[in-house]
Amino acid sequence: LKPVLFVDGEAANDGTRSEELPPLEIRVTDNDSNIIRYRLGTSNRALAPGERFGFSSRLDVPKDGVKAVAVVFAG
Repeated sequence: LKPVLFVDGEAANDGTRSEELPPLEIRVTDNDSNIIRYRLGTSNRALAPGERFGFSSRLDVPKDGVKAVAVVFAG
């Protein structure tokens, strides 16, 4: 079996007005400091105040292993 990296989390709107949710980018840094990027679409949906958007993704583990994982809003 091939190793799999499971990434999950949620984006939240803690503000007082509806906000558009931009796409999310998962950045996986391997043990040689190479960065692999995966983009998660959010269908340009809007989040109401207090609303949360859960996400999850299964990714192949880089052959050099995983040093770090970050999830950011894609610009």
